[in-house]
Amino acid sequence: MAQKIPFADAMRAQPALIAGVLRRLREAPAVPPLRPTEVVSVVGMGASRNSAYAFVAAARAAGVRAANPSAAEVQAGPGDIAPADYTVLVSESGRSPETVSAARLPARVSLAVTNEAGSPLAAATDVSLDFGDIADSGVYTAGYLATLLAYAHLFDAWGLDAIPPDVEQLPFLVAEALQAHEEDARAAAEWIAAATIVDVVGQQVSFAAASQFGLMLREGPRVRSAVFETFEYLHGPIDAARDGTVVVAFGDGREADLARVVVGGGARAVLVTSDEVESSAALRVIRIPTGLSPFARAAVEAVVAQLIAAAAAEIRGVSMDEFLYDGLGTKIGE
Repeated sequence: MAQKIPFADAMRAQPALIAGVLRRLREAPAVPPLRPTEVVSVVGMGASRNSAYAFVAAARAAGVRAANPSAAEVQAGPGDIAPADYTVLVSESGRSPETVSAARLPARVSLAVTNEAGSPLAAATDVSLDFGDIADSGVYTAGYLATLLAYAHLFDAWGLDAIPPDVEQLPFLVAEALQAHEEDARAAAEWIAAATIVDVVGQQVSFAAASQFGLMLREGPRVRSAVFETFEYLHGPIDAARDGTVVVAFGDGREADLARVVVGGGARAVLVTSDEVESSAALRVIRIPTGLSPFARAAVEAVVAQLIAAAAAEIRGVSMDEFLYDGLGTKIGE
């Protein structure tokens, strides 16, 4: 079983940890090809499912039919129908019971993405990509970024998209993000730590970071949060954004417009974007590099989310390494 280390240590160690994952993936066995007419489905729970929003957005942009059902939904369905022709089952621990159960459904190919090579998930699938049992925090950090690297590896293996230079340089991009955004993250966390509710929004690739940030806020600093796809948020949920609400938007264009709108309604907003947008009294802008490829962008956005969550936990006097509820059966062997 992979070693668990404190959140702050895992977050700071990510450049070195994912550099090791990059090397391991370069030496990984060949994966089965994805056929042109096939549907690919990424199945997971929690953080693993959140990462898959980036996969699905990138796959659809490459002309591949892709879906991201919850493993709980898949396991609850008929026992003889797989969610896709090619199923990618994601669990960092490899011990999420719902994901392991979904792996037993009869897809043409079932492929595990996991940190632990000897896990139940790896044993239940046709082939697996593992990270080499890297150390990680309970609220996932390095393993989340490693999952994004595994997705890029799959795209390359399937001939959808060669691994772009910024993914190859991801350890350096992550190191830069950790250093460049610490002060901005602290400022955003001061608002978030005092918020009545935090609404987190994003779309396409950026919905991965939005979903993961919403989860981290509840797991770590225990801040009430809700996650919405950008356009869904505009269809009603936005109307509850008032004084006491902080809206955190990941993305460009429409997300910048949305942030300005909620500030006008009395809320505060944090915008993580590559757009040139100016901060104001009620709007904090965290600018990330322009032109990043999908999985590199998803990783940089995730690092910004980690920094904010860690700072919010510190401000609230809450440990990022202690879960309030244990023994809920979320891991095989628990």
